[in-house]
Amino acid sequence: MGMEHQTINGYGFNYAKSSEGFDGLFFHEFAHEYFANQLTAADWDDMWLHEGYASYMRPLYGLWREGDARYLAILLSQRDEITNKVPVVSGKSRTGSDLEDPVSGPGQDVYVKASWMLHTLRHLIGDHDFWAITRLEVYGRPYPKPGNFVPRYGSTNEYESLVPK
Repeated sequence: MGMEHQTINGYGFNYAKSSEGFDGLFFHEFAHEYFANQLTAADWDDMWLHEGYASYMRPLYGLWREGDARYLAILLSQRDEITNKVPVVSGKSRTGSDLEDPVSGPGQDVYVKASWMLHTLRHLIGDHDFWAITRLEVYGRPYPKPGNFVPRYGSTNEYESLVPK
């Protein structure tokens, strides 16, 4: 179990390498430091932004490190974890307990299905537009530089408005 915090990750997995050859949980938590500490979900219903980006960074790191085969292998392992019981986004305000509710909550899908949502979007609109949307959602501006952005809250509605029609 891992948990990202303001300046350090809490971690209890003994830095064990996953089948990909790197510590997937550590990398997920590190991705929070890169993205989610800058972008906070406006509501628990928007948690897919927070966890989806952190989960998607794992296959992207595999792509950078070893190429397409590793990227696809990690994505396929994530796909096996998707339960698809309820929509990841309900369109209503949720609490953290709502997400974990075994009957009505999306549970792990805010991680793995959200990663697949980002993968799908990236391949539908292309890398240029995907990363432009990511910069706008995370930093609130197209050209972030140290000192010209502040931490922000992001929502699904905002994210959808950034996607080219």
